[in-house]
Amino acid sequence: MRVGILGSGLMGSKLGTLFARAGHEVVFSYARTMEKLNKLAHDAGRNARVGTPAEAAREAEALLLAVHWFRMQDLFKQAGDLSRKVIVTCSLPMNADDTGLVVAHTSSGAEERAKMLPNSRIVAAFHTVPSEVLFDVYEARGKRIRPSLVYCGDDHSAKAVAGELIRDVGFDPVDTGPLRVARYSEPFALCWWRKWRTREQPARNWRTVSTGLENRRPLNRGGMTALAGWQNFYVIVGSSAGALIGLQFVVLSLITSRRTPQTDLGAGHAFATPTIVHFAVVLGLSGILIAPWEGIDIAAVLWGLVGVGGIVYAVIVIRRMRGQTAYQPEFEDWLFHVLLPIAAYVTLAVSAYAAWSHSREALFAVGAAALLLLFVGIHNAWDAVTYHVFVRKPEG
Repeated sequence: MRVGILGSGLMGSKLGTLFARAGHEVVFSYARTMEKLNKLAHDAGRNARVGTPAEAAREAEALLLAVHWFRMQDLFKQAGDLSRKVIVTCSLPMNADDTGLVVAHTSSGAEERAKMLPNSRIVAAFHTVPSEVLFDVYEARGKRIRPSLVYCGDDHSAKAVAGELIRDVGFDPVDTGPLRVARYSEPFALCWWRKWRTREQPARNWRTVSTGLENRRPLNRGGMTALAGWQNFYVIVGSSAGALIGLQFVVLSLITSRRTPQTDLGAGHAFATPTIVHFAVVLGLSGILIAPWEGIDIAAVLWGLVGVGGIVYAVIVIRRMRGQTAYQPEFEDWLFHVLLPIAAYVTLAVSAYAAWSHSREALFAVGAAALLLLFVGIHNAWDAVTYHVFVRKPEG
């Protein structure tokens, strides 16, 4: 994901660095000196670079807004048109001497920013966590139990983007509802901010940094994971694949009610069995991606193994097609029995690797591969039935 960082303070610099380390393309912008931005980009690694606020916003799929309340208008002037941009704001509406909120209770800083940018998609996130714990949370992101982080917004697609960034930093995202919920989370954030400023609570003692409660059991993150939006898709696709497997058994039973020449057995292994395998793979993928995983990592490993196994099986199918003597394959047969299945399985294998840094794109690739295998199976099943009905007449 391309992420523009608007602000180079503690939150902007640390979150931008973590986004870059997680595999996102990051552009740091808006600092008092270019030297500071250059150092941030250098320390963040090869996925980070420096730009102006306008450059950071131009190609960004998400923007992190991390500047002081009284610098907002200046930043917006430099950033230019932010229409339809996903803006994740972690800034609190602090007064000039940072002793209190200038907006609270009847509105929130996030809502006021939404008024300033009426055509943008604002999400309030990361404002309830001190910057001092961010690197520790990122280093512990592989643990089964993660600290929770609340976020809110009015645009569902924008919240999905924010949720992905939250997970990439190492938190368990908790959607608390519409943007007006920031009226309650921002004063809460001020509570820890004042405590942190006086160093009454060092970073090492923060068990969770957003809700104040430790998760002592794994959460079923259901609708909070990147996989959640795909559940209906895989229910439909998986059900279709399962039904088609059953239908294949019925059709094969009817076809084999007549005497079958011995030469047809090799052709069956080459042309009929792969159809069942493709349907079974789609059914298996559906089960994998509907399961309530804690994150996308395990699912990605599993569908990657399916992709590698499918490539190996496609090589076996090629050998069987060459070895059988009952039927001479044409180009269409090679296309639907070899080339397209290989393309689907390669997509599964590659997307599994890409899922670590581009989970949304990887999930779309998996969905496309599953649909391709389903359509290939339907074509091949129909092709086999019409061949036996119209070409291979039953023996009298």
